[in-house]
Amino acid sequence: MPNVEGVTMTRRSAKQHLLWLKTALGILGVLGLVGCQARGQEKVGLAAQADDGCGSPYGCGSSDPVQALNVPPHATWDAADDAILAPIWIGNDSQGSLYAPLWRGAFPGLEDYIYTPANGDCRGIKGTVRVDWDSTANTVNILLKAHNLPVHPVVQRTEGVDWFPNTFHNAPKDIAVGAYRLWIIQASVTHKTNFYYDKNTLLLQGSDFDFPSGAPANTIPVPFPIFKLNNSQVFQADAQGRLSHQFTLPYNQVTTEGGTFSSAFATFVPHDLCQAAPLQPEISQLRPYVTQWQPPNLATNWQTFLQEGIGFDIQIDDNSIQHPELGGNLPYVYSGISVAGNVVGMKGGVPNGQEMSIVQAFRNSGPPIFPVQGGNGLGCTPYLAEPHVTAPLYCQMAH
Repeated sequence: MPNVEGVTMTRRSAKQHLLWLKTALGILGVLGLVGCQARGQEKVGLAAQADDGCGSPYGCGSSDPVQALNVPPHATWDAADDAILAPIWIGNDSQGSLYAPLWRGAFPGLEDYIYTPANGDCRGIKGTVRVDWDSTANTVNILLKAHNLPVHPVVQRTEGVDWFPNTFHNAPKDIAVGAYRLWIIQASVTHKTNFYYDKNTLLLQGSDFDFPSGAPANTIPVPFPIFKLNNSQVFQADAQGRLSHQFTLPYNQVTTEGGTFSSAFATFVPHDLCQAAPLQPEISQLRPYVTQWQPPNLATNWQTFLQEGIGFDIQIDDNSIQHPELGGNLPYVYSGISVAGNVVGMKGGVPNGQEMSIVQAFRNSGPPIFPVQGGNGLGCTPYLAEPHVTAPLYCQMAH
């Protein structure tokens, strides 16, 4: 083994690495703070399937976002979309509504690329999401709107700078034919699965999703929290850079739009346990891991989403790839190119110009938000959110 400062290094025992991992399970639990948010018993708005005839993309309807929840939603951008600054909840788990703003850079995953228009002007980029649910009708109606977005988004990245190959998340480096997709993220720690590391090399081999028949030989099983991802179909902005996409999911089994799959799962784990520092995730390797798509019969109900925490993120996806067998979904699941999002389960959500830090949440440091790099105004620049692609080989350090 190599020497550092004259000290001969040896690999740390798997038991010591398990200490870090078990602690990580506890600190990841802070993401439960984005879980159950109190909701009042106010009047519930009824979801509409189309525009109410207002006809104007700006200024129609109530300018009060709270009052806007008492009427059917406008399919076009209106005054309430301009005015809303934080998530609003009404009703209860059986019947209710949610209305929230989506901001650039507010809720990216680790290594997500925060998209920036080619002109470097992020002023006015904003989205909103409204959800109306009714367990009796077995419906969850979702309306996404956004404006000031590129009509045909293009992404070109540089390997080793703002894109890194990942065996466990084979997302594209570049997107030449872009469209948009909404992600619904179950944001709190509710589900765990075993991840398997080679006993000798300490390298990640996969998870229970990769080895459904049981643990592969000569591996160490380590449980990690894993987060559920549901999505919409892709959609495009109109000639003025506006989006409006509405779809309905069943309340009792929340699937992807179209019902082909229940969901996929994702998390952030060390791909090499040797690069994991005990009790210090902020200086450890943490990289995306994404499962394959799961069958629709494994879908959970909407009440579970409400009680365990919800986040939303608009991402740019590759519109040139066709996989009919996946029902409009893609093999790599999510692109990791974030446009605008929010953590609506966290009280007050994430304000414009701020980013929720997953690593700060891991450390149980609050509030887990910090300013978006370069801001959301004129002169904004793209960046990679909280990359932890590599770390020192801690298992080779002397004790």
